[in-house]
Amino acid sequence: MTRADTSTSDLVFASGEQAHDKRLRRAAQAGELQRIAPGIYTTILDQTPAEILRSPRLWRVLAHKYPGYVVGYRSALEAAPIGASEIFLVGARHRQSVTLPGITVRLAPGPGPIAGDRPFVGELYWASTPRALLENLTVSRAQKGLPRSLGSKAVQEHCERYALREGFGALEDLGHQASRLGQDLRMNREARLLEEMIGAITGKRRSRRILGPSAVLSRAAGRPVCPTAEDRFDRLAQALRHSTTPPRPTNETPDQADRRAFIEAYFSNYIEGTRFLIEEAQALVFQGGPAPGRPVADSHDITSTFALARRQLADTTPESSQDLQLLIRERHESLMAQRPEWRPGEFRTGPVGAGAHTFMDEALVEGSLALGYDYLASLDNPFARAVFTLFLVNEVHPFLDGNGRVARLTANAELSAAEQARLIVTTADRHRYIAALRALSRDRDPQPLIAVCYHAQRITTDLFLDTWDELLAQLQAEGAFEEG
Repeated sequence: MTRADTSTSDLVFASGEQAHDKRLRRAAQAGELQRIAPGIYTTILDQTPAEILRSPRLWRVLAHKYPGYVVGYRSALEAAPIGASEIFLVGARHRQSVTLPGITVRLAPGPGPIAGDRPFVGELYWASTPRALLENLTVSRAQKGLPRSLGSKAVQEHCERYALREGFGALEDLGHQASRLGQDLRMNREARLLEEMIGAITGKRRSRRILGPSAVLSRAAGRPVCPTAEDRFDRLAQALRHSTTPPRPTNETPDQADRRAFIEAYFSNYIEGTRFLIEEAQALVFQGGPAPGRPVADSHDITSTFALARRQLADTTPESSQDLQLLIRERHESLMAQRPEWRPGEFRTGPVGAGAHTFMDEALVEGSLALGYDYLASLDNPFARAVFTLFLVNEVHPFLDGNGRVARLTANAELSAAEQARLIVTTADRHRYIAALRALSRDRDPQPLIAVCYHAQRITTDLFLDTWDELLAQLQAEGAFEEG
């Protein structure tokens, strides 16, 4: 922030000297001056006081009224545009609000100018960037008007823009300066949070509390992001953070795990169009060999999904966006090994659709997956991570075919890694499941998907897995094989 121009001479201030102040009052009564606020007058007579303060004159007024104060908090980071409804100044002993024509001045307690703060107008200062970042990471709740801090998302976006403009090294230097200021400002928590944030942006740290580099850096790196998907990711992540689904732990024996993995694989393929009688599928998985009279690829669909739901990859979760892309490629390559026409393990290079709906352009796939991972990394709850992963892969649709099965396997890995029950979408629930995905993708409503996934997890926890007879009888009785 450069030093403001103070050359205007159309403002006149009371001085506290009795004769001078009396002359100002008389001039205002005679219409020669216009009173803006107590002790503040102007020679401008053809504008209202509010119009006059929607100009750089505001800074001269604030410098006169609050010498030694610092433009801080959201005002410093937003560059306090002329015309803002509120301005935040730091340097008061107590929190206070002062109303001027057309604007409210919020006075916040805190130190006046410190090292790095810049002289702005008269004795009014502007907070240094490190100070402004720390202030905007403080927790604030507005009783009236705006909260004084912008919050972590805005601070992160500011840091990303700074990195694009100045480079990662300069951003790290900014973080070091903020760390030194943290103790002086009694903002050690904020300094640690900023350090973690900058580490996530530069790729040197992994954090589930911090949303990693977003669309800003993805686009700058040549990985464009689908703006529609970005909106849906944000809405779903926000909804999941406020969701209160209880954990559903699982402790399967090897035989129970086999039966559960089989049922998961059977339904995951059936709802996608690879349909067998349950007895045929059992023979494929547990006796081996392709089904008589059926393409080898159909048999492989069942056996490969079972293997992926059962072996080590079933609970392997990503540590980075690169990991996420590698994992879904590996799962897709295994699933589609007998279907070379669907390019196993390769992201699509052309459009793909379902009915009248066309999924995002192939050029947006990698950037959107990277952005989606950033949201995923900000979620701690295993169920929330599973639901988000399920939607992420379905929404991006990175492959020509097999996206639904890959999405469910990758989502379930988040649950298995936390020893939680996996999701099983039965034939009876297929239409509700698809409708829930569409409700978020097309109508921006995340709640149906959360509800469907909660139901899909409950199905797993309620399964009788001790014997095949009990399990199949239960599924028949509950109508799981019926078209919904």
